[in-house]
Amino acid sequence: MNDDRARAADRIGVSGEVHARGFGGSEPRRGTVVGEVVADLRPFPLRSAVRSLCGCVFRTGALLRRHAISQPTDHLGQVLRFGDGSGGRIYRETVVQTAAVDSPVVLVVGFRLRWVRGRGHELFRAESLLNTPLFVGFPGFVSKLWLAHDDNGVYRGFYQWNGLELADAYVRALWWVLALVSVRGSTRYVVLPALRRDDVLTDPTVLEGIAPGQRQAWWRLTALEQPRKRRQRSPPAEGKVVRGGRSYARCSPLGRERPSRSGHSPRVMADRLGHASVGFTMDTSTPTERPIRPADEVAVPVLEK
Repeated sequence: MNDDRARAADRIGVSGEVHARGFGGSEPRRGTVVGEVVADLRPFPLRSAVRSLCGCVFRTGALLRRHAISQPTDHLGQVLRFGDGSGGRIYRETVVQTAAVDSPVVLVVGFRLRWVRGRGHELFRAESLLNTPLFVGFPGFVSKLWLAHDDNGVYRGFYQWNGLELADAYVRALWWVLALVSVRGSTRYVVLPALRRDDVLTDPTVLEGIAPGQRQAWWRLTALEQPRKRRQRSPPAEGKVVRGGRSYARCSPLGRERPSRSGHSPRVMADRLGHASVGFTMDTSTPTERPIRPADEVAVPVLEK
């Protein structure tokens, strides 16, 4: 990682900046190349882009036949925070297991969907799996983290690519596909050379030498947050059985009943609830330990004459 970081600093320099307009601009942006950082160059001609996309689909089929494409779950649920204060949750990861990484670059792509609101985002995330053949077969593709939309409605892709020129060619061909579904002028990208994706995720400070004047850039990763753990329901208290929202004292198979934690006899509690225990005698001794079966826990309504 240190060697890659040193090479990036040598190529970029401490004064390099990536100039780009904000999301949602109506006019085409002027692309820039600073050192070896590439950002927002104009898309390829439509005919060239179509040829590239068709070749990508063909190569994707070959990868599928070799079972070379996988979807790991290690990063699912993590939230990536960026310099502009926004953040996106990782909802999918796609990896080509046989891809070489001898000239690593990190590619960040962002866009805002057109006409998608509310639950439409859930539908898009589910449907987006069908878009895999449009990128996984491009030369140099290694992996992609799919990020859900942030508070501004911006989706991001966080890629590992092999080769700066190959990463740039991919986005400039994909631009035509994104133009069909995204807000005009919202598609943006940055290619960051000599960086490995996992190194950036582990230590986002490796980006400090790249465009130091843009600490609040939309592409600059600043932190990675782990997913929140779901709270698990605590099991019922020992000696209690929960049915229909009510707690009953457990009864042993040998006819002995445990007293409840309220201090009352289980029969008194059953009488208060309008029920009577059937087939058991009173005994406050500790019951023998064995799994409780449904037949051991019986409570029936008292029939009034």
